[in-house]
Amino acid sequence: MHIPGSQILQSHLFVLLERIRNRVPRLHGKRCHAAKQVRTFLWVTAHQHQKVVYLEIGVGYNTPGIIKYPFWQQVYQNKNATYACLNMEEEQVPEEIRDRSIVISGDSARAIQELAS
Repeated sequence: MHIPGSQILQSHLFVLLERIRNRVPRLHGKRCHAAKQVRTFLWVTAHQHQKVVYLEIGVGYNTPGIIKYPFWQQVYQNKNATYACLNMEEEQVPEEIRDRSIVISGDSARAIQELAS
């Protein structure tokens, strides 16, 4: 399966570690955005074969390489994963993960309220 931006996850760790290396003196006692990204990457890596729901709420196509494409790639690679999307617009899901996807179109706030009641 080719998902646009599928190389993103493979290159993320290198880029994030470079950011951390460049900021090491500034990490002491401060929260660092790059450190949070590394923790996220490590969590995703640790859970890559477990049951995981990749929940996407209100994510459009302005910057799909940040959330949408990496989520699709993770669901494709992990047969125990599910992709769930709440979006105002009709969502197009790759054929390869369609059977493990839940797509709800419409107002996200209303959909969450209806799911909760």
